[in-house]
Amino acid sequence: MVAFSDEDLADVLGIQDATRQRGGVAALQHAVLVAAERHMHATSSCFFIRSERSWIHDFDRVAHRGLPRGWVEMYLDQFASEDPLAPYVRDNPGWRFGVLTSDQLVPAHRLAGSRMFRDLFRPAGVHHMMGVELVVDGLQIGLMGLFRSEREGAFSVCDTKKASLTSAAIALALRRALDAEDSRAVQERIGSAFAQMTGSSFIVLDDRLRVIYATAGAVELLGSRLSRTERNSERADLPAAVLSVASSFRRRVASCPASGRAALEASERIRDGELKRELLVTMRLVEPVSGAQRYVLCVREARAARCAIGPLVELGLTTREAEIVVLVGDGLRNGEIAARLRISVNTVQTHLRSIFSKFGVSNRVGVASRALDAQATHLSG
Repeated sequence: MVAFSDEDLADVLGIQDATRQRGGVAALQHAVLVAAERHMHATSSCFFIRSERSWIHDFDRVAHRGLPRGWVEMYLDQFASEDPLAPYVRDNPGWRFGVLTSDQLVPAHRLAGSRMFRDLFRPAGVHHMMGVELVVDGLQIGLMGLFRSEREGAFSVCDTKKASLTSAAIALALRRALDAEDSRAVQERIGSAFAQMTGSSFIVLDDRLRVIYATAGAVELLGSRLSRTERNSERADLPAAVLSVASSFRRRVASCPASGRAALEASERIRDGELKRELLVTMRLVEPVSGAQRYVLCVREARAARCAIGPLVELGLTTREAEIVVLVGDGLRNGEIAARLRISVNTVQTHLRSIFSKFGVSNRVGVASRALDAQATHLSG
């Protein structure tokens, strides 16, 4: 059993105190490294954040102290594969090492004779290393490296114990900071997606098409079944007709290459006995943030979607282009527009490209939005 002194306990508490740092991921990284260096008697340190489904080559954000400029980048680019820990991580992706020192992985004389030590560690004054794995719910979300010079000597068994006692607190603090960061990013993306959509009534869905938020306008249009989500207290379900549109769009997203998903949208007119009204439903994917995939579904009464041709022609569209814009606003797809106007789908696509260019938009949602703006301006004038 490792003997623990009052001073050792104070060191553990000092590092844990640093995890209370507020201000985001970067602030937490800095506070933890400062405390870890002080209480673990390290001369330099680094703090990696691990991307999902990756190993050490893909660590994307690093904080470090006491290391030369470009040292971390050199490690990742040139020496990561030579790290004594690399084979364990690469060949055993589910393996958890907890806390390890360089002496536990490779004899000191062997490390001292390696290219990695000669060209990377020794120039940085690093002679002894400790790796501290940060794990939450079985998933490694980060890794800390603590380094000592030759003068400070190797990390002891007691040092390893102190690191083990603090790693859980650091990992949980990092998870909270990452979750808060992701939440802000998701909200920004949702706001950006909604800004490109017409109408003010919208619903946010998770990746299982469950309602996680609905505006008062959406509640009014879709019925009282959504009223609970306005207070974010309970999950509510979509009416069957709307769920059908959402399910179809989700299948399109799943079958589309990741690079093209952000450009997808669905815009359909629906009528159902449950709703007792005709609605135009427009749906887009919000780009996933750390796996938090969301959909934004905008709803409005279909009769409000139809725009007169005159104001559109005044914007520089041809009569045919204006007719297509009206049908796009009604939620018709290219094939349906072609059938309605008795032209080919290729002709519809050609007209749409021209409309996109004239309106300065990149998708059908933008076309519908510009059309409604034109109609509103025409009526107010």
